[in-house]
Amino acid sequence: MGAESFEPRTWGSYWDYFGKRLVELVRIRPGSSVLDVGSGGGASLFPAAKKAGPRGTVVGIETCEGCFKRTSAEIERCGISNARMLYMDATKMSFGDNSFEFVISGFIGWDDYFDFERCRPIGRDKIMSEICRVLKNGGRVAISGWAVHDETMILRDLLLRFLPLDSPHRRDIQGWSHTETPEGWRVILSNAGLVTIRTMVEHYDAIYSSEEDWWSEMVSGDWKKVMEELEEKSIVTIDSLHEQAIKLLRPYKKADGIHQARDAVLAIGTKPQSA
Repeated sequence: MGAESFEPRTWGSYWDYFGKRLVELVRIRPGSSVLDVGSGGGASLFPAAKKAGPRGTVVGIETCEGCFKRTSAEIERCGISNARMLYMDATKMSFGDNSFEFVISGFIGWDDYFDFERCRPIGRDKIMSEICRVLKNGGRVAISGWAVHDETMILRDLLLRFLPLDSPHRRDIQGWSHTETPEGWRVILSNAGLVTIRTMVEHYDAIYSSEEDWWSEMVSGDWKKVMEELEEKSIVTIDSLHEQAIKLLRPYKKADGIHQARDAVLAIGTKPQSA
């Protein structure tokens, strides 16, 4: 069966919205070769597979074992023949030069390579260097990053109140809650030698039916590990963190639920034909 016949299970919600937008903006053609860097739950990979069609190929790479297994299983379950996952580090790709016509990457974070607050690079950008190497001349790249993410800012400020100054989790939390800018992405893509650069910010309003629905999602991932450690060390209980977080949500509560902005930076560039 064709990739367009299936509805794979992804993380849903804003992941799907921005995953589809990334694919729309980069304008993948039928029969194209596409690389998805940091596929996560497949929010970009599956729409890319539909656009590329049965004559195209989409390869997703991932180093998160859980994401790799989950998305690989969805590809197999749905019988999507034009997509596959590889367990691969984006800084050391095994693909040959000029292998893909399109490269997409959604929300993998660039804070190891770029200081968006000061709008300047941090050392050599290994990921972008590899992306440009495997991208064909005339090929396009599209990247997304978080511009505004209400929930992570709420949890960041809350947890940093309690984490010891020497806790390794402080750096993790800063990374999870970093924000990216159109100006920063223009610099990143320009420094990589890409041309015809476009950047934009798009708004997404996530609405939770209640504070408890919001909290349930927040404690389903990495944030929970930090909370559990704080509780184990008798610094603060998860119940207390829950109570304080609910209070912080008050300004976001409206008649139809809890509103959380999840605005994304979208950046597109082209590798010159003469590269």
